[in-house]
Amino acid sequence: MKKYLVLATLGLGITSPLFANELKIKPGLWKSTTFTTNPVTQQEQKIEDEECITPDKATFSAETMMKDAPGECKTLNSNLSGDTLSFSIECSMQGGKTTVNGVFTVAGDKGNGKMDMQMEVAGQKMSMSSRMTSERVGECSK
Repeated sequence: MKKYLVLATLGLGITSPLFANELKIKPGLWKSTTFTTNPVTQQEQKIEDEECITPDKATFSAETMMKDAPGECKTLNSNLSGDTLSFSIECSMQGGKTTVNGVFTVAGDKGNGKMDMQMEVAGQKMSMSSRMTSERVGECSK
């Protein structure tokens, strides 16, 4: 789960002309802080991470976020307005379903966003939310 949150926060993705609603990310070293609610305990967890965003991975879309997700996923909607991407995704796997609604904004050296996830597995429903902030802190070390 951490991997998907970090990807979303930093806007990692594979550049492709097939994805019309792509959020552009400035290449470089990005530091992110993610606050996620545990779906079982509802306690908030804080995750801090740094990631090098290379020019070939300097875009983000709903489709690229689903690239490594387990199961079968589809984009329900995706809208790019200026520096803000909002989207809804639905994934199915092993008899369960997850719906993700997210919004991310990246402007220059700063970014922020949130995601709300609704999961249903074996008749049990859980929800989880995440909010993220990120900041470009310099160039990537070689």
